[in-house]
Amino acid sequence: MKARIESEFEIEMLIDTFYEKVLEHEELSYFFSEAVMNWEFHKQMFIKYWSKQILFTDSYEGSPLHRHIEVDHRFGRSFTKYHFEEWARLWVETIDILFEGDKAELAKESGVNMAKNIHLKMYVNRKPEPLYG
Repeated sequence: MKARIESEFEIEMLIDTFYEKVLEHEELSYFFSEAVMNWEFHKQMFIKYWSKQILFTDSYEGSPLHRHIEVDHRFGRSFTKYHFEEWARLWVETIDILFEGDKAELAKESGVNMAKNIHLKMYVNRKPEPLYG
């Protein structure tokens, strides 16, 4: 029997395990290792964000969209649908390995939806390059 997501302790376990996978991923690791300068700070933000999404806490305010748009611009608009699909695949895979139950299903659904939404909104927010310098 697998664990259930019931507190920030399980969220932290999920985040730690998931980002180990991300940092081992051939294509995703580059973006994360270059964009995240302080992993402990970001880890705490990730925990707060996912606690809000899964446990319905009010510990996170704002939206991760703007940060993703900034990072996409910094990397020359090189994020693709593939990157978000791989992120979502690893997210679901990690949850399936560690957890079961309603909150685990909610976490998977929320992660997949977030990846799709951020990719779409990031793409829509890309400004066309000027035709003339």
